[in-house]
Amino acid sequence: MIIRPQFAEVQGNLGIALVASGRVEEGLRQFAEALRLDPSLPVVRRNFALALSRSGRLAEARLHLLRVVELTPGDIDARLQLATVLTLLHEPALAAIQFQQAIALGPDAPDSYRRYGQALVHDGRFADAAAQFQQALKLAPNRGDLHLNLAVALRELGRTQEAEQHYATALSLDPTLITNDQAPDR
Repeated sequence: MIIRPQFAEVQGNLGIALVASGRVEEGLRQFAEALRLDPSLPVVRRNFALALSRSGRLAEARLHLLRVVELTPGDIDARLQLATVLTLLHEPALAAIQFQQAIALGPDAPDSYRRYGQALVHDGRFADAAAQFQQALKLAPNRGDLHLNLAVALRELGRTQEAEQHYATALSLDPTLITNDQAPDR
């Protein structure tokens, strides 16, 4: 019997629908079946990895994302997902490589810098994180979330006056961004 790639893609789409409706384990089975039918489908593999990571199965997600990056080396989103999973697995050096490669592939994408900065905050590297958030702000100066990220990093560095300026800017751009636990102490 010859299995057409379209059938494997349908299985992958069913996996997406099942995960979205909260039936995660069933969705994961559909992704696995799709990849059994056609292991060369990077989109299905990436969605599988995303569902695995959301269900806490980070080591499995890592393996699938490594394969996606191998199959599609120019896929910025896959590199960012892999970098995030590596960060959560406490592999900051490997995560940094993926973040840097994603940035090299799309240097005008502020979210790449934002996600790298967030990973650096997670690792306690606030000065490096602030530099990434500043780069993101050069590309998208009117994004409140980027000002908020920078404010948090600056506060951790003890640069309170600068942090307060960025908190104020974030609040003026998007009042829903800042919760009481994120607001600067007065």
